Amino acid sequence: MRVTFAIPSLGAGGAERVLTILANTWAGQGWDVTLISLNNARWDSFFELDGRIHWVRLGLLKEAANPLAGLWNNAQRLRALRQAIRQSQPQVVISFIDTMNVLVLAATRGLDFPVVISERSDPAKHPIGAVWNRLRRWTYPSASRLVVQSQAARNFFKSLPGQKLCVIPNPILPLPAVEGETPYLSHRPVVVNAGRLSREKGCDLLIRAFASLSGRYPDWNLLILGEGPQRSQLEALVAELGMQERISLPGRVKNPYDYFRKGDLFVLPSRYEGLPNALCEALACGMAVVAANCSPGVAEVVKDGINGLLAEPENVDSLAAAMDKLMGGLARRVSLGEQAPLSAEPYNLKRVMALWEDLVRELTTC
Repeated sequence: MRVTFAIPSLGAGGAERVLTILANTWAGQGWDVTLISLNNARWDSFFELDGRIHWVRLGLLKEAANPLAGLWNNAQRLRALRQAIRQSQPQVVISFIDTMNVLVLAATRGLDFPVVISERSDPAKHPIGAVWNRLRRWTYPSASRLVVQSQAARNFFKSLPGQKLCVIPNPILPLPAVEGETPYLSHRPVVVNAGRLSREKGCDLLIRAFASLSGRYPDWNLLILGEGPQRSQLEALVAELGMQERISLPGRVKNPYDYFRKGDLFVLPSRYEGLPNALCEALACGMAVVAANCSPGVAEVVKDGINGLLAEPENVDSLAAAMDKLMGGLARRVSLGEQAPLSAEPYNLKRVMALWEDLVRELTTC
């Protein structure tokens, strides 16, 4: 099978993680896999790619100084994408992320192979701008399939024919062995969060919620794993609240599972999500979780009071109240943690890969 993936950049986000899992798994099965990215530098990839994958880096991911320059940049991207995709001779193309989906669908018009597009966030809350929205409405009907992460996202695109819509969740890799040392963890209880340091992830809300509880729980610390554009603002907020000794932002870690295994409580404070990888991984590791009920995909994962607690989105007081119930209740944390791995089972790698492979084979044998 010859599969070509397309993505704006290969960094450390959730979409990149899922794409890497798919590409590596299929390359390991002997499939001919090509990855096309708009960015250029190999070291932008946080996740390791199988050496058998052919990575085409177009070097066209750059900001436009004005709308006219933006039109020119996208015209260049369309030409380069079309040429690179044709040269890969795919049996199927799979595109990740909304604006890239638009570009790929435009670039492949008239070419004779199926194109699968994939939305990786909550389309009702993730802004892409008026122009891109119009382009999405224009191009998406030409896709062979649109893959979304939740039933709510499927409903957002209900104007498309139902047979073109597929719900496939994010996969969880098999849990690796414990590696031993986990820097930034001590013998003190710890709240853990992991994700991109960007506004939609709501780390500022978590920092404020934890700070409001810090006097009540003087033995607890907060650990926020990840990197992103809001690092400086978050560090300034930690300093403003006088929490430098209690809150750590160590950046990216290769194996977050060790932190999930050894942490005491996982908190997802996001303003919006698709289907959060870190939340599912924390559940798979048996963590009690608190999650902001920010998008329908979150409520599909966390059943309030059964495998975790839900808080009101963008509400520091509600988030702190839910955290308070579990930080002060060891028995309840243990009980929720026991249920957590069962709720992560729908996202196991074998099951999710089977859904993707069924989709690819259906499209290539029609």
